[in-house]
Amino acid sequence: MSHLLITLVMIFSGATAPWEPVNLPSWSPESAARIGRWLTAVTTPGPLYIPRHARIAAMDLDGTLIVEKPDYFHGLVSKEFVRLKAGRDPALSTHPLVRAVLDGDEKTLLKNLKDFLLFSMEGETWETVRDFSVRIGRESINPLFRKPSVELIYLPMIELIQALRARDFEVYIITTAQQDIVQAFLWDALRLEPRFVLGSGVVYDWDFDKGIGRRGRRFLEPLCHGSGKPVRIWDRIGAWPVLAAGNSTNDVDMLSSVNLSGYWTLSLAIEHDHPDEAVYGKPEFLEIAKRRDWMVVSMKRDFTRLWGRPSPAVVPGPASRRLPAGWWILWLGAAAVAIGASVLVRRSQRR
Repeated sequence: MSHLLITLVMIFSGATAPWEPVNLPSWSPESAARIGRWLTAVTTPGPLYIPRHARIAAMDLDGTLIVEKPDYFHGLVSKEFVRLKAGRDPALSTHPLVRAVLDGDEKTLLKNLKDFLLFSMEGETWETVRDFSVRIGRESINPLFRKPSVELIYLPMIELIQALRARDFEVYIITTAQQDIVQAFLWDALRLEPRFVLGSGVVYDWDFDKGIGRRGRRFLEPLCHGSGKPVRIWDRIGAWPVLAAGNSTNDVDMLSSVNLSGYWTLSLAIEHDHPDEAVYGKPEFLEIAKRRDWMVVSMKRDFTRLWGRPSPAVVPGPASRRLPAGWWILWLGAAAVAIGASVLVRRSQRR
């Protein structure tokens, strides 16, 4: 009987409160149900259960979590900072990269993209990069949608992040964009901790005596792009995602990396077909998604709202599953029954 007591103690001391139903109000009923079935199955003890340490989700940024038209957010920040510098120092306007920004010469910028991104904020402190990124996110108006970037985060994806983190998932944003800019933006917009953002990192030169860091002129390798995304995931996290979401061929390797996790997984392929957004096709990506049986998320069909602020507007941290009072009463009752049974057995053995 003592073994029974020990078993009951182990069971109830490790028990967790029942999960709240998966809440995805800005998704269509069908898509919410599909995601909900997966999420419930992998967080409920059973054959498909995924332990907490393996609950990793990876999501792309541009076009998956936030609007990517007409410009990627990090590129917008770099361009605006170059304009700011040129306004302070007119002599800079003769620099070919500055001239390209001022003239709207996208062809030259794309041809020299890495050099431009590094040049744009070279030598600036982390605090300057952070504050300017936040300012652009709040104040710069997207010419297509007449809203600032902070209001152009897809509400259904915010709800998905909330649902995942409520069930003890760690959700990482995996982006080709400049990591420091995105970290600042998402902390301000969603209170998503910087450690959960993996992007193309720019090296900082740190003076530890003075307590200051300045942006350097090289990227960490590999860039968090295409095949570099799984490399960064393994290097930073040391585990493969069980859920991944993306919207382009740049995300194929990341979405495929869930197969290495060893668990039942879910990959979401975002399709931009909503008339209130920028409708644009990525047929090669969608063909791969269908061939690999990923869940194709049509914004037109599966999103009932595109943008907005959930309540609360903050993405919660991974939940700590504490037992409510009712479960503690059940635990104590079971322990009392086991102890009582043990006493009765011992008495009967003495007779």
